[in-house]
Amino acid sequence: MSKEKDFTLPESNLEHKSKSVIKGIAGGIIPFAGGLVGESLDLIWKTAYEKRLSEWRINVSTALSKVANQNVLNGLIDNEEFKSLMAESTIIALKNHQEKKLSAISNLLAKSTVSPLEYDFKKLFLNYIDQFTVYHLKTLNNIKKNLNETVANFLTVNDHKSKILEEIFYGENELCNQVFEELEAIKGLITTKKGPFLNFETTTYLSLSKLGEKFMSLVEE
Repeated sequence: MSKEKDFTLPESNLEHKSKSVIKGIAGGIIPFAGGLVGESLDLIWKTAYEKRLSEWRINVSTALSKVANQNVLNGLIDNEEFKSLMAESTIIALKNHQEKKLSAISNLLAKSTVSPLEYDFKKLFLNYIDQFTVYHLKTLNNIKKNLNETVANFLTVNDHKSKILEEIFYGENELCNQVFEELEAIKGLITTKKGPFLNFETTTYLSLSKLGEKFMSLVEE
């Protein structure tokens, strides 16, 4: 009786076969797989980022014109700190499409030219914007706005959180709690504490921390 033939493919043939199978599957799933798809993606990437970069330049120019005088602008050519922030902020801006985040990034970059804060604060805050959602920024803006409208420097947590939950998070309680926790416990931009304020020692109050005030001084309009 003859021995059974060994049908095991050599390793090189297996690799070639695998590539052929994958190529065949791709061709079956994606019409025009290959050249046309690659060209389409190249076109999307090129046009998308060219457009975003062009819009980003306009945003930065507009923001700078609001805060910096001619002497400051002339000095930016040799300002290494600004060059670093501009490079990093541009990368973050190109990754984003939401106007709220783009505005915060351009404001920070522009205000960095006249801010007395150390570079590390500016870099830290730029990273925060990159990590934040629009919900984080809206929450901070809302707190700052309402603090400005009070005679005190604090807000009652329960009342104000309920208001934010309704106006910003539209009833998404878990998301609201997560954003508050990240802003307070993780980033340290807001602070909560119990009285005694207004003779209510058991009431919890909300405010921006000193770090939060620094952050808002750079990112808000």
